[in-house]
Amino acid sequence: KLGNVAGITLVVYSIMVSSQNKNARLWDRDWKFYLGVGCPCVLGLMLANIIATCVKLKKPERVTVSVECCMQNTGIAASVAIAMFTGTDLAESLSVPLYYGMVEAITLGIYCVTAWKIGWTKAPANESFCVV
Repeated sequence: KLGNVAGITLVVYSIMVSSQNKNARLWDRDWKFYLGVGCPCVLGLMLANIIATCVKLKKPERVTVSVECCMQNTGIAASVAIAMFTGTDLAESLSVPLYYGMVEAITLGIYCVTAWKIGWTKAPANESFCVV
């Protein structure tokens, strides 16, 4: 429970700090920021899927490898940024794990539900979302 509270607090703090500075607001960044931060997540997922398929892993194992390659601990990145930077530099640096975490959540959410529904996981594809 303490870990969940700490994680949520870190996300809220990151949002507050990165949105208070006009020059570092998450949604006011150049397109290169979004591309540079979001691409490793999406490309990592795709590349892991391709490699896992090439080495003939079973479909549930492909999903596992792909998720593990895409999933990064953004809490550690945010904690390091808090420890290393102050002011505008802190606001700018916190926006990286914050945005990557959002891309990661959306990308993996879509990927995992799709993999489940097409029968690539061990969960029954015909079950409802609430049961699984």
